[in-house]
Amino acid sequence: MKSNFLFLLLGLSLTSCIDQNIHGPKPTDTVVADFHNEGNEKKGRKQWIDQIHGGATVNWMTIEANNALQYYHNVKLPSSRDGEEIFANGAVKGKWRERGSNNLAGNVMNCTYDSEEEIIYAIGGGGPLFRGDLLGYNWELVNDKFRFSTNLLELVKPTPSSKRLISAINGQPHYSDDFGKTWTKATGALPTTDGWDIYNSMSSPSGEIFYLGKRDYWANYGLLYSKDFGVSYKVIQYFNTNDGNNLAFSMGRPGDQLYLVQKNGSQETNVYIFDRASEKLNLIRSSPLAISSDAKLNLQCIVKNDTTFFYSYDEDQDLFVSKDLGISWETNSALSSSPWSVGLFVVPSNPKFMLYGEVDAYRSINSGKSWQAINYWYEYYSNFYTKLHADIMCIKEFRKSNGQYFLLIGNHGGISISYDYGKTTENIGFGGLNVSQYYDVVTSPINPKLVFAGAQDQGWQRAYVEGDFPSDFYQPLSGDYGHLTFTGNGAHFWTVYPGGSISFYTSPETQNYPVAGYEINSKRESVWIPPIIAGFDKSQDVVYAAGGSISNLSEESHIIQLSYSSETNDITAEELPFDFSISGGEIASMAISPFDPNIWFVATTNGKFYKSTDGAQTFQLKQNMVSDAHYLYGSCILALKTDPNIVFLSGNGYGNLKPVYMSTNGGESFVPMSTGLPPTTAFKLVANDDESLVFAATETGPFVYVANQSRWFSLIGESTPNQTYWSVEFVSDLQTARFGTYGRGIWDFQLSNESATVDNSANFHIDVYPNPTTDFFSINTEQEVSSVTLYDLSGNKKMSDANPGKKQMNVKDLLPGIYLVEMTITSGKRIIKKLIKG
Repeated sequence: MKSNFLFLLLGLSLTSCIDQNIHGPKPTDTVVADFHNEGNEKKGRKQWIDQIHGGATVNWMTIEANNALQYYHNVKLPSSRDGEEIFANGAVKGKWRERGSNNLAGNVMNCTYDSEEEIIYAIGGGGPLFRGDLLGYNWELVNDKFRFSTNLLELVKPTPSSKRLISAINGQPHYSDDFGKTWTKATGALPTTDGWDIYNSMSSPSGEIFYLGKRDYWANYGLLYSKDFGVSYKVIQYFNTNDGNNLAFSMGRPGDQLYLVQKNGSQETNVYIFDRASEKLNLIRSSPLAISSDAKLNLQCIVKNDTTFFYSYDEDQDLFVSKDLGISWETNSALSSSPWSVGLFVVPSNPKFMLYGEVDAYRSINSGKSWQAINYWYEYYSNFYTKLHADIMCIKEFRKSNGQYFLLIGNHGGISISYDYGKTTENIGFGGLNVSQYYDVVTSPINPKLVFAGAQDQGWQRAYVEGDFPSDFYQPLSGDYGHLTFTGNGAHFWTVYPGGSISFYTSPETQNYPVAGYEINSKRESVWIPPIIAGFDKSQDVVYAAGGSISNLSEESHIIQLSYSSETNDITAEELPFDFSISGGEIASMAISPFDPNIWFVATTNGKFYKSTDGAQTFQLKQNMVSDAHYLYGSCILALKTDPNIVFLSGNGYGNLKPVYMSTNGGESFVPMSTGLPPTTAFKLVANDDESLVFAATETGPFVYVANQSRWFSLIGESTPNQTYWSVEFVSDLQTARFGTYGRGIWDFQLSNESATVDNSANFHIDVYPNPTTDFFSINTEQEVSSVTLYDLSGNKKMSDANPGKKQMNVKDLLPGIYLVEMTITSGKRIIKKLIKG
């Protein structure tokens, strides 16, 4: 598909003519182009996300919900008063800092509004909860220690003087009476399994909450109901389907009567009405609304002049209306395009206005008889403040305390507000709505302050990052980008766009557009953002891409060598000979030994590991070990620079699989190396300079492997968000592990200078005694100890002594528990021992 890149270059020469051309390819619904699955692109993204976690049937979301409970609620994290935190039994010490983006908001999935305070609450795509005013300049974090459900967020008033936020944590409904700081799990007839999928929700002014949910992949959906402002719930009814596309409900307003429809075969739907007296759904009829088995069922309900109107649409974009509760339907109009999951929105305060969303948002001012785009996606890039960003995720109407109605429209660029039913909009997500979703984050090898990021639908970005606060980022091009790579001794820059569109920049610090590009165009393209790696000689402008083929007719799977020539200002492509389609999968990751350019490693999407000893001309299958999955960063190969025999391989670690494996014989065979890791997907691995530490970006959070302890430890800190950590790099100049998250931007963990000097090995005979103790402890060592500091497991300093000598330390007044004794000897090394106070 080289046409995409040629289209982009054409736009660079016609910037005064066609604005859309200069901002890259049109955003999509993050669809995966899968040669096994053509014609079913609407489900592509969900399938791809499931597959990089080993498939939907492993219930990875339930596993990760349990991981979150363990690591964010049960683990106590010691820190010192200067903001540094201690991990790995004292072997790792450092400071976490949030880096941004502070201005380019990512995906906003849901919102609600407090009319008395004129405050918006919004949930980002990764589940963090923010609040901000209607102007959009003062967004602040409410809570990111939980991954809140993006399909359930309501504000209710249990009493005239109180307010309550309703959402779900790990798929279980919760409520908060202190503006989102603390949350209480609801009670009642709820499933006991965390990780429930909440599909749709709605509330009434009287404090009722309705939502559709299921407990796991195979389970059928149920309708749950709360009539006490979210304190308790009961299951109204289970349905004989585990596909949310087969169900829809809506409240007819005014009146708040709830109706629910369910597909009953492909030629009709069942229509139910909720009876508040019996708290049951009553079947009122089977309706002749024909929706195909693959199409999403939709329902919008509005009451006008005592008549209840149903609206729905089918896969052919025909909009239907019923005025008799589904007895008969008539075609209302043809929609301009096919709505996404946000569906159709009929404005309750004025039903002649309707909106729906996909890449763009569309608007009707005549009850759906005709439609026009509010604006097109490319208009946003020359009108950031007054045009909608691409990909519409939620549309809701609220009312200010003065009676004025307005719409909030969540999208992949934050959130916008409209006071005229969508005629005009204003972006209010530029001031601290830090919900960026990043696939990859890399730092310039030449300038450690210059950071590049590949975002989900916010393009590739760059910023100068320094100080202690999040930075503003600049977005040269729109879309999704990953696998960012440097060549030319760190001066030149490569990016990858979905579908294998690869771009090259000679001056990425200042260039907004690529100087050359290449697009993989073959029949065997199934990895959404194909991995690329730099060649062995980093001075050359050579990268290797996971194919595909250089032939658009080929169904083979090769490594493709891409070389940039400054003389011709072009990229040439050469196909390496080995065909990985023999594996039955695709290339998921590649690595070249840092010791020998002839030694290559390749992992495939169906779990096979290959090794080459002749410069990638031939490969030998070494082992089957990871699951069948379409990896983006779900597979990573890390070959150590200090030992040619050590190779790490990461992937999904659910069921019988492990997140990380290790080879001690140069990739000939692997064994699990996941002690200390929960069942999770490890997306990316990177080592520090002396490779005594290996950092992992995982679905559960950040982890570090400490070589001299042979195990992994969580790096979840006091301020780190509960997020998917998708990428990680080690910035040597800053001694920093830089993580990219999929919902809270970039986070740095900067190692303390003392981390490298921590030594708890037997080389230093040092101990504290008696242990356990009730009153005193002393230090037993032949080393000269210059200082002693005692911390509790929350990181609070309890005592210190700069001249401990052989004297006793009095702990009689401390509460019983476990403490950390940090001792510094004259050589500068730190030793940390546990002390039990009885």
